[in-house]
Amino acid sequence: MEGFELLVIGMSTVFVFLAVLVVTVILMSKIARRFETQPFETQPAVRSEIGNDEMSKDTVPAQHIAAIAEAVSRYRAKHGS
Repeated sequence: MEGFELLVIGMSTVFVFLAVLVVTVILMSKIARRFETQPFETQPAVRSEIGNDEMSKDTVPAQHIAAIAEAVSRYRAKHGS
């Protein structure tokens, strides 16, 4: 009988823990939705300058190109390449 009591206590503990976890995640999701910002407007993308027809169909936003260029520039300045 002692083993059965331990089984019931253990399974009840796990059930309560999982129930509290589910309720907590649901509440956090509702709170996060309240503070969610509206998506920003995308800016027109710049066409790729690569000569390949398949690659030229892809577009990359100008801000991304500028950020990548700045990152490469800083990396090269720091590492001397």
